Amino acid sequence: FYGYQPVEGTGSTQSSTMMGETFQDILYARTPLYPFTIRNFSSEAQSHLVNIDYIKNTATFQTGSNFILAHWDLPHSPYLFNRDGSIKSAIDSFKNPKEAYLDQFIYTSVVMLDMAETITIKDPEAMVIILSDHSFRGSDLLDNITTEDQCDIFAAVYWGRKQQPVDIEGLTGINLMRTILNNNFGTNFMMVPAESMV
Repeated sequence: FYGYQPVEGTGSTQSSTMMGETFQDILYARTPLYPFTIRNFSSEAQSHLVNIDYIKNTATFQTGSNFILAHWDLPHSPYLFNRDGSIKSAIDSFKNPKEAYLDQFIYTSVVMLDMAETITIKDPEAMVIILSDHSFRGSDLLDNITTEDQCDIFAAVYWGRKQQPVDIEGLTGINLMRTILNNNFGTNFMMVPAESMV
C-alpha cells in the first residue's frame, strides 16, 4: 500500500521485469536448489485476503480525505485461487496453468467489483479507480501475445459525488492518473507521450 499507514502483513517488496519475471524467475529458479523448495500457496493467498479485507473496511480509515493506492499481484502467477475464492493447491495450479489463470482472473474480477461496491456504499463521495498496470503476459500459456497487447490496460473509474468526471478513453495508465489528479486535486502534471511507454 502506498500513501497510507502500513498494516502488518500487507504489501510486497517484490519487483518484476516488463515480462513479469521476478528475481526468483530469473536467477533462483535456474539453480539446482530450486526444485527442492516449496512455495507456500496458503500463506501467499492469506496475505492477499488480508489486504483485500483491509481495503474493504473503510470504516477504520481516518476521517477526511484519504489517498490510498493498493497494488495486487492478481491475477499474476502463482495462481492461488479457484474462481470461487477457495485456495488452489500448488499441484492443481501447475497441472493446468491455463485453467488456473482463468480461475484466478475470474476471482480477481469479482473481488475488485466487490471492493468497489463496498467502498462506494460506505462512502458515496469516494472516487474508486481500478487500473491494471499491464494486460496478460502469459507467453508460457499463449504463443501469440505481442508486446503491444501486453501493454494494454484495464481502467475503470467510479466518480464520487464531489469529483469532476473526465473522459478516460484512450489514456495510458500514467496519463489517466495525471488527468484525474489534475482535474480533481489541483495538480499540474504534464501528460507523457504514449510512444514513451513502450
